[in-house]
Amino acid sequence: MAVHLTDQRWDALFFSTVLLATSCYCMQEVPSLHDYLKDFFGKQQPAQFEFYYNISQSISHGILISYTIITGILADLYKPAIVLIVQAFLICGAQFSIYIAVYSQQLWLLFVGRILLYTQASALFISAKVFVSNCSSEKYKGLSIGILVSSGVVIFGVNLIVDPFLTSNYGLDISTFTTFLIASIGFICSLVCYHYEQTIEYEIKIQDDSGPDSEDPTNSVQEIITEEKISQWEQIKNFSRHYWVCCVILFLSINLSTVMEITAPAFLTSIWQMNPLHVTQMFSMVPLMCLTVPFFAYLIDKYKIHYEWIIICSLIQLVGIVFLAYIAPVSGTLIFGLGLSMRVAIVGPILIKIVPSYSFGKAFAIVSFLKDLSGLVVFSIISVIIKKYNSYHYVIIIMLFINSLVFILSIPFYRQGKLVKL
Repeated sequence: MAVHLTDQRWDALFFSTVLLATSCYCMQEVPSLHDYLKDFFGKQQPAQFEFYYNISQSISHGILISYTIITGILADLYKPAIVLIVQAFLICGAQFSIYIAVYSQQLWLLFVGRILLYTQASALFISAKVFVSNCSSEKYKGLSIGILVSSGVVIFGVNLIVDPFLTSNYGLDISTFTTFLIASIGFICSLVCYHYEQTIEYEIKIQDDSGPDSEDPTNSVQEIITEEKISQWEQIKNFSRHYWVCCVILFLSINLSTVMEITAPAFLTSIWQMNPLHVTQMFSMVPLMCLTVPFFAYLIDKYKIHYEWIIICSLIQLVGIVFLAYIAPVSGTLIFGLGLSMRVAIVGPILIKIVPSYSFGKAFAIVSFLKDLSGLVVFSIISVIIKKYNSYHYVIIIMLFINSLVFILSIPFYRQGKLVKL
């Protein structure tokens, strides 16, 4: 459902940001408490814990590949706040099942809750972005999405500190129940988001009824007709080639960042012979650098440098990988982190500029879908390479190739983008 707003709603942004932050906190709990949970359940089923842990992660990724598309379509077809309410409710249920699993010592219940929690919390990124886009004026759309996304990234690091602290001092039952209460706060925020969405729709209706006071009523009517008459599949088929090139650039960049975050620490310890503790401390700086995302997103929208930004951030990431692998690992990590933050900042602003507002959900979902699907292939190839050569050197070469491909694609994308009115 397309919504056009002239006034920025910071209150709606606040509650949607809190909702996303609570879901990210819940999603990170099981990984943060992995060792505690293994010790707790391993007393009775030591061999089964790791098996269930790994298989639940694989099942979650498999479900998420198709579920992201469904989420995007539902967010466009119906009100995104309704989708947020359903997702927040399921996250509460999943988190409660994790608490009950600890309370009753039922291992299977832990991973049922984990699968449900991971799929819902991951897909909530899509519906939350659509909601924030609808609740933001054109001037602040990029900044609003930047604030939303950066809150999720930062809260992952918060959970890594808070959850182990609560568990070590008060036990698993207290920490998991606390997380359930946090999930409940997220559900309340989803209800508030629905209220704001209803209010905004009423404001839009008043603006439409004013007729002559609207800037271009013809465009508004045409968009409503397009939204109602064209099927969701037809809307996807009608995406321009420009959008699909953007998709390739974005999902390759996202996969590149994910692979680097996972494999670079092992590369540094094996090739540069760095202390694992120092490597961990060094890479903890990368998520913190995402605090700059709202500022970058604001610059993108203010100066209308969407296409130039993609070239710059891909070049910075390329330089960061080269420095990390061959010149100065510390400087390379910081440069790569800067490029990562710049890439995170551009995803929302560029997509909402090149697709119709009634297709925001599908636009975000397709990028996520391609990222997850290609990620399975990329990580499978990397696993084979590491197993065969017992070295991360070739992995870095692959990452350099992918980043170079992104940089090359961004040049014709920039040229074509100059023909598109932003």
